Amino acid sequence: MKRAYAKSVGKGNPGLDINGKPIEFQTRSIWFSREKLEFLLSQTDEKEGGIRIFLGQYEEETIPEEFSHLKEELMGMLTVILASFKKEEQPKPENFLNGGELCPPMCPWVDNKVSEDILKNEFEPVLT
Repeated sequence: MKRAYAKSVGKGNPGLDINGKPIEFQTRSIWFSREKLEFLLSQTDEKEGGIRIFLGQYEEETIPEEFSHLKEELMGMLTVILASFKKEEQPKPENFLNGGELCPPMCPWVDNKVSEDILKNEFEPVLT
């Protein structure tokens, strides 16, 4: 995952799909449930702990089991890996979390028109 990111997207190149071709539409957002985030935070110190966000790119062997049915859609897509620990510490493997829902292809919160705009990079989220 980290290696794939460093070889392509991390250098400004497109991610590659399952057939080795550049993917047309890259990840626009990643959703994690409150339950997963609270679990991560519960694994670290209340005052000095936090979450570090690592960037990665899916390869065939790094797609989470729960999303194996989306293997073709997720290959080459950007993802984030969350890790909870104190800023000065090395993260432990059990404190890493992958498996956020990537949009695209998992965009249940948008209709087809908005989804097309997101994919064409024409959608500007409103931050309040």
